[in-house]
Amino acid sequence: MKRTIFNAVLVPLTLCLILISNAYGQGSEDIEEIVAETAIEGAPSAMSGYTYKLEFTRVKRSIIGRSTLRRRYRALLPTNVPRSHSFRHPLLLVYDNTRKLLPSQIVNERNRIVERLDEIESEEPSEEEIGRHTDGYMTLRADSNTVGDQALKIDLFRLLKTVQFSNLKQLTVGGRPGYSLEFYPNPEEKYTSDLFYLGKIEGIIVIDEDDKRIVSVEAFPIGGLAKFNAKPEKERNKARVFYYQQIRMSDGHWFPKVAELNFMEFPYEFNRLAVKVRFSFSEYNKFSTGIESHDIEEIPETESDEPSTDTKN
Repeated sequence: MKRTIFNAVLVPLTLCLILISNAYGQGSEDIEEIVAETAIEGAPSAMSGYTYKLEFTRVKRSIIGRSTLRRRYRALLPTNVPRSHSFRHPLLLVYDNTRKLLPSQIVNERNRIVERLDEIESEEPSEEEIGRHTDGYMTLRADSNTVGDQALKIDLFRLLKTVQFSNLKQLTVGGRPGYSLEFYPNPEEKYTSDLFYLGKIEGIIVIDEDDKRIVSVEAFPIGGLAKFNAKPEKERNKARVFYYQQIRMSDGHWFPKVAELNFMEFPYEFNRLAVKVRFSFSEYNKFSTGIESHDIEEIPETESDEPSTDTKN
């Protein structure tokens, strides 16, 4: 069974952003310091200590109508297994709205993943690999076969390193102190085709002051920040082309909750891509038992397959 892998608990936490109108009044050096502390490169290895669910959705509009692809995954992982840099977090496909997955197929694929995990359990990580086991930002990618025109990637580290920042302000995020920064494209930066949109967006990034982690990123087409920032939420969300939100675990780690690219309203500004891709993470649970005792307790119940093609616009 073909399995698509994305590089990749929910504890109850409501992220409430309370913006404070007064700017910090600090200069570019202060902004550079905050960004440098936030842009820590490294693999998000802490996430390997959790199980979770991932739902991937792609909506695409073309001359023949609107098509929707929806897939759900379960993250499987062993206990205390050295992570090879080349070995990505294994995700088990449990639902696909374009085809029927039999319970036997899911079980067989799970067993194949477990066998692979058993193989690497005895592998000793190199010093370089051990050094990579620090908190970083997960890179998410939808390949060209999935998107339909070209691959798209979400890379927060690349965003932090390449855009221009301004307008530093204080804010409160779920009762925790934080910052907000406006960002704009750097005309001197060149991007790969899967990150082309970074040169076409501007927005606001929210950072947790104590943990120096990104809380959220919200972006609009160039010129859209001033136009939509004060609009009602419904209108603002419709105009938003990039959104990323993280959630803080009880152990202090930050993991993704939602990551979305949505060019449906502005296809001509974004390489004529009338597409929306969304990654939704839920049910994070810290893993504490051996893989052999971790069953897929929920082989999905029979679901009515959602149509892969909707009505023509």
